Amino acid sequence: DKGTVDAIHDAPEKVQMLESAASLLQPDGILISISFATAAQVLLLRRVAAKLQLKLALLIVQAQKEIRLLSLLGRSWDTSIVDSLGDQELTKRELDKLLYTGPLRSEQFVAFDNKQLAMSIMVEQEVKKQRLGEDSTGCVVWPSAHSMCAHLCAHPELVRGKRVVELGAGTGLVGLVCGALGASEVVLTDLLPGVELLQKNVALNSAALGETPIKVAELRWGKEAAKKVMPSGCDGCDVVIGCEVIYQHDDETAQALVEAMRFLVREDGICLMAYEFRDGLMQDAVFFDCANEVFEVSGESLVQYGFGLSSEDGDDRMLYTYHLKKTQQ
Repeated sequence: DKGTVDAIHDAPEKVQMLESAASLLQPDGILISISFATAAQVLLLRRVAAKLQLKLALLIVQAQKEIRLLSLLGRSWDTSIVDSLGDQELTKRELDKLLYTGPLRSEQFVAFDNKQLAMSIMVEQEVKKQRLGEDSTGCVVWPSAHSMCAHLCAHPELVRGKRVVELGAGTGLVGLVCGALGASEVVLTDLLPGVELLQKNVALNSAALGETPIKVAELRWGKEAAKKVMPSGCDGCDVVIGCEVIYQHDDETAQALVEAMRFLVREDGICLMAYEFRDGLMQDAVFFDCANEVFEVSGESLVQYGFGLSSEDGDDRMLYTYHLKKTQQ
């Protein structure tokens, strides 16, 4: 197929065309499709392959100054031959850009896979619902969440056997990965409108979480509110995590976030906060100034994990680790 998928504008018709073409394949046959390289096309091909239980290989090829997507669908093939086709580094880099420049708002479900996980973590997004009176950006998975999950998988000792609480959990992806990595307990928190989505995603991943208890709690940041999510007699959590929760807050909210971190983390615990540099850094400085008064901080780049960034992007996506200062213990 050369361009037929591009010529069809209706998504169900694209799927029907690919299914019809795949039905013509011999047992060892391959459907080869060339199309424009778009995130929508990649995701559609993945859905079709999963539905038909076919293998899928994607290659990005250079077409003068543009790129095209070369897709192979089949029941079986020699993996070494497929791997030898095209520029694998170009494919990885360009697919990364396509899929992780921002949230995949067209997708109801988003998955995170890693060899450290026995099963994929799948979360539902609220792609159409607008939460009345609340910021709806937490309804979807941002690329930084994938990066933070990859970092946790590379360093599972950060959460394994630890009590973890996630602030502003959104879909709950990062906290659920902590549970799958062997955290002793995970509490996912967000504002009230986000609680239902978190509960749904906990249920969706029950098989992947094993015996790890996962709780969902409403939490509006601040010391007094944070008390509500702490188990009775608990001296704090080992790890407090937050991913993309620092973004253009007013001064009161930024201070409340630091208070929640300070109250929730135990004296020898850590807070892990993933942050992406964007417009509004001056406003975000309020949080960093408040946090620096209470915590010792170290930072490391998350760019190495990709998900839309490359080494050329420097330190645009960071993970900050906070330890309570001795004067605060």
